[in-house]
Amino acid sequence: MEGTAVRFGTGLSVNPWAAVPAAFADTGALLRIQLVLAAKVALLYNETYLDDNEPPFELLVPIMGSRVVGELLRELAMRGGMGRTS
Repeated sequence: MEGTAVRFGTGLSVNPWAAVPAAFADTGALLRIQLVLAAKVALLYNETYLDDNEPPFELLVPIMGSRVVGELLRELAMRGGMGRTS
């Protein structure tokens, strides 16, 4: 009972059927905010950037690219640390 009260107070869902969709919604909202910001920066450099009928998928590069590089560096650091301890 105490765990439920603590989770309710902190906003964490006890039910995974409610937590998983909430996490997906949060991720979607964050991705949308990042894409809008990247589009605004692109429009600062080129006012006709979004005039094409084709969706600008290159806006995803700064958003997803930084995550890919971060994951790669984290993986290399973990493997390097494991190599030193064994």
